[in-house]
Amino acid sequence: MIAERIDEILRRLQWPIAYGVLAISPLFVVETMQWLFRSLDYPVYATMFWLGFFGVFFVFRTRKPSNPWLLSWVARERRLSHAIITTIFFKGGGHAVAWLNRYLGEWFQRLSAGRKEQGSKEPHDSVPSHESADLDARSSSSSNGDIGMAFNVDWLRSASPFFLPSAPMILWLLSALVLPASLRCLVLGVGIAYHLLSVYVELCEVPYDQLGFSRRFAWCFVIPMNIAVFGITYAFALKGFSGVPCFLLELGHPLRTVRGWFGWSEIT
Repeated sequence: MIAERIDEILRRLQWPIAYGVLAISPLFVVETMQWLFRSLDYPVYATMFWLGFFGVFFVFRTRKPSNPWLLSWVARERRLSHAIITTIFFKGGGHAVAWLNRYLGEWFQRLSAGRKEQGSKEPHDSVPSHESADLDARSSSSSNGDIGMAFNVDWLRSASPFFLPSAPMILWLLSALVLPASLRCLVLGVGIAYHLLSVYVELCEVPYDQLGFSRRFAWCFVIPMNIAVFGITYAFALKGFSGVPCFLLELGHPLRTVRGWFGWSEIT
């Protein structure tokens, strides 16, 4: 099954991905600082973003992270984020895998059967019985909805709400309908501040065995990814949709600078 193979690959890639993200985390920090220095080029957007960002921490300045109200609100938002992310990425991926397995699997079966017919002297009018049985079983399992959530990758599903900020995305989509650009930056500041605060609360207050990943994985993957998420959100607040690819493309600038220090020229 394609789903089981993808599941096994992602399971094996958990720590290579985590250590890879940790290795490039200095690039996230440097690029985020560069965008912070660019705030003077966009004074209105930067001011509105920081008003919303620090406003959230000002509201919760007298509340401890273990405040029951805050913990219950974060738990509800996490369940909503988890439901959205699971529906979009995992169930959507499950339906995609089911479609590929149903149509492309049958196409490969028919292709192999056709080659066998061409190589054989005796004509065959139909697919062999054992292959047709496999096709019937696969189509029945797909039609009955047994695929469900095709990707059963616990670490990715558990960690996804911690680095995919659903709150800023939902707030921005709602504000984009009625608010001007400057106020949308305010909403982005509120959303990303709430996301970072909720991540901090859960990492500090919730046991790691309930989170679905270890403390080492949090330091290697979750925290560096949130640095990148903050930088991308800030670039988006200052420059709109063009800020996101700018942030990603400029991640290699420090490496090119270091290469220039050592006199390493690019191969042309």
